[in-house]
Amino acid sequence: MKKLYFLLLISYISFTAQATVWTVSNNPNSPGQFSDLQTAIDTSIVNNGDTLYISGSLTSYGNITLNKPLTLIGTGHHPNKDFPLVSKTGSITLDEKTDAYGTVLNSADGSKIIGLQTGRLQDYYGASNIKVSKCYIRPEYGGAISASTSSNNWIISNNFITCTHYNSSTIYLGGTSNVLVNNNVINADAGNNLLAGYNNTNIIISHNLFIQSTSFATFSISNAIISNNIFYGVQPTGASSCTFNNNIATSYDLPYDDNTGSNNINVQAPGFVNVPAADYVFNWGYDYRLTASSPGHNAGTDGTDIGPFGGSDPLSTTGEPAIPVIMQMNILNPTLPENGTIEIQLKARVQE
Repeated sequence: MKKLYFLLLISYISFTAQATVWTVSNNPNSPGQFSDLQTAIDTSIVNNGDTLYISGSLTSYGNITLNKPLTLIGTGHHPNKDFPLVSKTGSITLDEKTDAYGTVLNSADGSKIIGLQTGRLQDYYGASNIKVSKCYIRPEYGGAISASTSSNNWIISNNFITCTHYNSSTIYLGGTSNVLVNNNVINADAGNNLLAGYNNTNIIISHNLFIQSTSFATFSISNAIISNNIFYGVQPTGASSCTFNNNIATSYDLPYDDNTGSNNINVQAPGFVNVPAADYVFNWGYDYRLTASSPGHNAGTDGTDIGPFGGSDPLSTTGEPAIPVIMQMNILNPTLPENGTIEIQLKARVQE
């Protein structure tokens, strides 16, 4: 009996005219050009600016080190389709590649990480121009995202980010500059910081949902514009020289200390569609959108809902990347004569 394998490639992105899209799959019944993700990253035929499309699998692709500018694209963390296999990795380390004399040959600067379920994302050298989008980041230890002091020009957008390891910072920004944190759900167990940094410049924190069951000592960010967020069960103490505008804080008055701002909705329930009262542990089965009667409905600085489902990049609950997604594939004539033609019916959806 012969086995029949299918590989569907849909190329949609390139950084330059020479950029190439490669496929990675560790599923032997649906092979890609590479079976191991780290091997694909390291090989010399994968060039700066190339894209690695990472197939969903029951098996994790393991910890990886990214030391060249690549785009990694997965299936989304909760894809809405038949056989919703997820592209999973362990920790992702952003690093430099040096020669024997310490001269930097390459780095992860300019990389994009999209639609993956990952462990910790850590920056070892001060990466710049990094985008992390539509990922579910849940490390087994330490914080979820950790940038170096000299990191700059990061976008952390449209992710579900959680931290369960005690005494860690879910997002640690160090002394970073030019960082956008928008349209994320950021959850941490009690005893962990949700966001920490120091001596920051040009930080925008907008349209996020921060969830925690108790106050935390250090929302230690400085010189940030903090707008259109929901602080659910969270007392965001520790910020300095920041501007708080149009946020909902369920158990705190904003702004405070040397911070400024206006139009904050203090000590009020957000008015979620379906979340039990005072349940401060994130649950995939809840609906954190705002009702029409919520005080945050169309109350953001941009006229949209406060929280992650407002703004120009509303949160995706599937994390599916902006490429066509095959939802169903049916083989119409599974029994074939020799040299016969197989007929396949596809149902696909274009992502926005």
